[in-house]
Amino acid sequence: MSEGFQLSNFLTNLLASLTYDLLKALLPHPPRQEEIAQLAAQIHDLRALLARFGAPQVIRIAGDVAHSVIILGDGNTVNVDDDGSLAQQWTAWQPSPAEARDLYLARLAALRQLHIFPLSRLSFDLPLEKIYQRPGFVRYAGEEKPAALRQAPPLGFQDLLARPRPLALTGILGQGKTTTLRYLTWAYAAHPESALLPGLGERLPFAVSARRLSQVWNEALDPLEAWVQALRGEYSALHPALLRRVLQDALQGGRALLLVDALDEARLPDPARADFLAALRALAESDWRGNLLLVASRPYAWLHSGFETFALRDLQPPDVQRLAYRLGQALLEKRRADGLDADSPAVLERLTRLTDLPFLRAVTPLLRHLAHPAGAARARPGSRADPGRGRPPPG
Repeated sequence: MSEGFQLSNFLTNLLASLTYDLLKALLPHPPRQEEIAQLAAQIHDLRALLARFGAPQVIRIAGDVAHSVIILGDGNTVNVDDDGSLAQQWTAWQPSPAEARDLYLARLAALRQLHIFPLSRLSFDLPLEKIYQRPGFVRYAGEEKPAALRQAPPLGFQDLLARPRPLALTGILGQGKTTTLRYLTWAYAAHPESALLPGLGERLPFAVSARRLSQVWNEALDPLEAWVQALRGEYSALHPALLRRVLQDALQGGRALLLVDALDEARLPDPARADFLAALRALAESDWRGNLLLVASRPYAWLHSGFETFALRDLQPPDVQRLAYRLGQALLEKRRADGLDADSPAVLERLTRLTDLPFLRAVTPLLRHLAHPAGAARARPGSRADPGRGRPPPG
C-alpha cells in the first residue's frame, strides 16, 4: 500500500471525525463562535490536503430514526448510533442562510395554515386565510369602559405593527387574541399578497406561549436558547438547529416578529410574571432592538408597564355578517372538496342575516347542518330545521 494512499485514508478518517465533532458540538448547546471557526478552519485545511491526494471527501450525512451515516465520496460510510440526531443537524446547517430561512417559513406556514373553529357541539378545521376576520385595535390604558372602546376609531394592522415600542394586545376570553397571533404567524410565514401587513416578506415570525417560554426562561443559558427551547416545544417538527440558526439570523438583522401568547396563563405569581414581562421588554429595547415584540393577555394592571397596549375591538354587526358568510362559504368548499353535496344556498344566505342574534347561538345550527346534512332536515327558511323560524326577521 502506497504511503500516499495511507495518508489520504488517514486524512479522510480525520475529516469525518472532525465533521462529526463539529456537528455533535452543536447538539446540546450552541458552541462559541471561535470554536466553530477553529473546527471549520481545520476541516478546510484537511479538504485541501485530501484534494491533493485525490482522496474521497465527506459529501453528506444521511440517517433515520436510529442512525446517522457519514457518506464519503468513494462510497464508504461511517455509521453513528445517535437516533439520527447528526443527520438532522447536518440537514439544518447545510443550506445557505436564505435557504434555511425559506425552509423554516415553508414548514411554519404549513403547520399554521389550518385553524380549528370551535362552536357548540361542532368543531372543524378550515384554512385560516379564508375565515379570519380582521379586528380593529384601540388604545387601552386599563381604565376605559367598554362603551368608550367601542366608540374609539379603530386602528388596523398597518398602524399597530409599524410602532417601534413593544406591544401588548389585550381582550377578554375568546375575543380573538390567540387567533390573531396565529394569523400573524401564518401570514408572515406564507406572506400572501392579500395579507397587506407591514414588513411582509421581510419579518420572520416566532410564536410561543408565555407558559412554555417562562418555564425555560431561567433554566436556559441565555434568552436565545430559551426561545429556541420554547419554539421546539411549539413546533416539534422543526429541528432545534434550524430554529436557532434562523432565529439568531433574524434577531441580528432586526427582522424578527416575536409573538408571546396568553401571558395571563403562565403559571407564575404576579410578581414573577411582572419580572418576566420586564425582562422581555428590556431585551426588546436593548440587545434585540429593532425586532418587534407583541404579547397577548387578558386585561391586568401589570400588562401596561413599558408596553404600548391595545385592546381588540368587538366585532361590529357588519363584521359578524362577513364572518358568518366566510365560515359558511369555507365549509361549503370543504364539503365540495370531500365530494359531498354542498348545494345549500338558502343556508348560506341565512347565515348572513343573523347579525341581530348572539352569533354563536344563531350560527351553530346552520354550520352543523352544512357539516352534517344527512342527519338534519334541510334548513330552508320557514322549515323546522330553520334556526330563525319563529323569530322576527333581522331589523
